[in-house]
Amino acid sequence: MGLISKIDRHSTLFHRMSEARQVDLSDAVMHGAVDGQTLRDAVLRCMQCEQTDQCEHWLDEAGLGDTLEPTECRNRLLLDRLSV
Repeated sequence: MGLISKIDRHSTLFHRMSEARQVDLSDAVMHGAVDGQTLRDAVLRCMQCEQTDQCEHWLDEAGLGDTLEPTECRNRLLLDRLSV
């Protein structure tokens, strides 16, 4: 997989995980809870994860507001903070 494809895949995964956790990233940016660099870092953390297939499967099965994402999610702390 090329670099651009990998970035796109993990950006999509991070946004899907945010939606599953009912975290509005646009709202978080507008209200200063998170900035662009933090979002880029989140995508990079996602790219380093070795559980991508399991994450996609979990997202396919998860309902909105489900807080039981895979415990190994590298963005769990960020999503926990933004979901408050």
